Amino acid sequence: MRRTWPVVVFVATAAVATLSVSQHGSAVLPPTGPYVVVTYNDLGMHCTQEDFSEMCILPPYNTFRAQVIRRAEEPVLLSSGVTVKYSVPNNTRSSDKTNFWKYAPQLFGVTLPPDVGLTGHALSGSMIADAAGLFTVTGVPVVPTDDAGRLDPYPVGLVTVTGPLGSTLT
Repeated sequence: MRRTWPVVVFVATAAVATLSVSQHGSAVLPPTGPYVVVTYNDLGMHCTQEDFSEMCILPPYNTFRAQVIRRAEEPVLLSSGVTVKYSVPNNTRSSDKTNFWKYAPQLFGVTLPPDVGLTGHALSGSMIADAAGLFTVTGVPVVPTDDAGRLDPYPVGLVTVTGPLGSTLT
């Protein structure tokens, strides 16, 4: 029997000030610093599967988006001068949790390195900004099983923003 899993990656808010975040992204303290980082997964819940040998409903493919906002009377969306990185802390590998990588050549005509998604992105890396200040990474191959082998249909993502002088805006 094949399982289809719902996956939601994250919705999180962070700021320069220390922000306590629960296991599933709920902020305990409101952001109070001069910057706010708002992150989200554009698709939210979607399906994936363990076995791709006969069909593909959807590949492991998530899109993360983030905005870095400098607080002011007129807030400013930053599109440069900061580095925005993403990771999925308890989900650092996927290729041993599904056979997607074995069947990707037949299904999509590409041979992928383990733990790299269809757009060439892994489970951690850097996000790229567009001119409007929206940082994005597509095709992140998150699966709903954590690194300890436990079912986690709502894995949490982490976005870290580094700004001028190397200060971290997590």
